[in-house]
Amino acid sequence: MTDIISNATPLIAFASRAIALMQRVVQQIVIPETVADEIMAYSGTTTGQIHLPQETWVQVESLRSEQQMRLLLPTLDRGEAAVIALALEKRAVGADG
Repeated sequence: MTDIISNATPLIAFASRAIALMQRVVQQIVIPETVADEIMAYSGTTTGQIHLPQETWVQVESLRSEQQMRLLLPTLDRGEAAVIALALEKRAVGADG
């Protein structure tokens, strides 16, 4: 199964009304640590907050190398750059078996 890797915005948006629906649809989602930090730091409405330790269907992963992310930072924010870097890392691993 291909991992779904997300940035913070969709999770925060769904948390306000339909996080259970999102969980049923995607079953599991992967976020880089940078995105987890953004979610934990979110200080908007209480309905948009996510307590990640309770959301066992959200898997937090570390980047093996931040080099790819640093290349993307001039045009993207840290969360978006980390999502793309993690996706590239996972694709590279998946291609080898």
